[in-house]
Amino acid sequence: MPDRNVLIISADQEIGNSTEHALHRRGYEIRLASPGAEANAFARSFHPDVIVVDVDFHNANTMQICGELRAFVLEPIIVLSNSEDESDIAIALAVGADTVLIKPVSDVILIASIDAAIRRETTYRRRQSEVELLTVKDITIDLAGCEVRRNGEIILLSPMEFRLMRVLAENAGRALSRDQLLNSVWDIRGDEVYSRTVDVHIGRLRRKIEDDPYRPRYIATVPGVGYKIRIDD
Repeated sequence: MPDRNVLIISADQEIGNSTEHALHRRGYEIRLASPGAEANAFARSFHPDVIVVDVDFHNANTMQICGELRAFVLEPIIVLSNSEDESDIAIALAVGADTVLIKPVSDVILIASIDAAIRRETTYRRRQSEVELLTVKDITIDLAGCEVRRNGEIILLSPMEFRLMRVLAENAGRALSRDQLLNSVWDIRGDEVYSRTVDVHIGRLRRKIEDDPYRPRYIATVPGVGYKIRIDD
């Protein structure tokens, strides 16, 4: 998939260079940056299609990277984690990561994950031209403008949150399993990703659209199944 930009953020120069070479061979344009001001500057100027963040969970400041990026970046963020601990992975997803891969990550898996992230973006842009608006109660989903509004006010969502909201809204009233959501939103099977990825993103989405995330009016949990958009009051 040539002519795509990937920003790699890593404090480990050796790992960063290795990843850079692998992606160059795939045909991507690469920028390699250290965490902090340099990474933020590249994220603003390089206009990456995907950002890969190599993190060390032993470093207390490492999660600030995703949080700072997500404050102004809408593109997919893939985190390469040195921790298999569920709480660490949940934190990464909660602060802005779209996908978490556990190191060591082979070049094949990393490239496939980046390809999938870009493919999802391309697919959703194509679908935006097919239907313009979806409505759920007082929430309007503008597919062409990639905006979600509640009572006319914009709710800022990441691309993954927007896709998740769209899939739920397209199936309003219908319960969708976690595997169905992973396949529709992330374009992956349930056994290829951290099992709580859907739950963490649902939590993020609820915090943005619900008056009370613990008593959701829009996104209901269906015990033993998954989630659905409620069409009743």
